[in-house]
Order: sequence, then C-alpha cells, then structure tokens
Amino acid sequence: NLLDVMDGLAGGAALVILSGFCVISVMNGDSLTLIVSAVLGGAVLGFWIFNVPPAKVYMGNNGSHFLGLALAAIAITARYATLERNLALLTPLLLLGFPILDTLFLIWMRVRRGTSAFDKSEDHIALRFLKKGYSKRKALVAMMAWALFFVAGGVALSRATTSCIGTPST
Repeated sequence: NLLDVMDGLAGGAALVILSGFCVISVMNGDSLTLIVSAVLGGAVLGFWIFNVPPAKVYMGNNGSHFLGLALAAIAITARYATLERNLALLTPLLLLGFPILDTLFLIWMRVRRGTSAFDKSEDHIALRFLKKGYSKRKALVAMMAWALFFVAGGVALSRATTSCIGTPST
C-alpha cells in the first residue's frame, strides 16, 4: 500500500516482481507459481495500462492491499532452492527488495524527523523524485528501474549455490 503514492507505481512494481517470479518458476519447473504469477501479471498489466500517468483509473487501498497479499503469498509458496542451493532461499527478499527498501526508507525518515512511522508524510522515494523536478513518467521509469534491479538480483541469487560464497572447511 505504501507504494501506491503515484500513478502506475504499485502496479508497475508488481508487474516487474511478478515477471521475476515467472522467470524463477520456469527455471525451477514450478508450474503452479508460474500460472498464478502469469495470470495475476496479466490482470495487473490490463489495469496498469490505464494507470500510468496521466491515470484514467486508480488502484486504491483494496487493490494495493490485495497485490501486497498476493505477492507475499507467492513469495512464501514458490520453490527457490534445493539442498545444493540453500542460498537461494534469500531470493524473495531481493525480489521484493524494492517495496521493502521503500518502506524501510520511509520509516527511517519519519522516525529521524521525530514523527510516528505510521503518520502520513511526503518522504516516499517517488515523491522525492517529483520534488526534484522529475515528471511523473520519468519518476515512474526511475522507480521501475530500481524494481528491475532488485528483481534481476533475485533471479541471479535464485541460481546461486552455497559454494559461490565459500563453505567452511571441515
């Protein structure tokens, strides 16, 4: 819900994250996650086309809460790793890294200012881009690039083996 502060942002981030889930599910042969991610991604794409700036439709709290719940459920139920690739269990943290980073940044800025982490504020990363003079579309592209960066890292991590970071010798 915290990402739904700008036209196209919550839906666009969800699209990028769902694409990452689709790629990982194809690589791991996880057909259920692929189907759920692709169907939800298609629905979000159909909405997002009309939600990019200038928006003709809006997501609202119900839509953003549903997307958050769906992404969390997919992250929990998807297959990421085998015993040989247990490092890949950190994959969902990277796939969802963009909304996690935005939330942590927002909480940190509010607490730093001495306000409650739950109060409304203009501290969102996307709103800071707008304050700096970015157009809504340019700010959206910048934020989507961040989401893509995290998802690409998550996809790469999903293929990592424990031996990539070294194992303790016995």
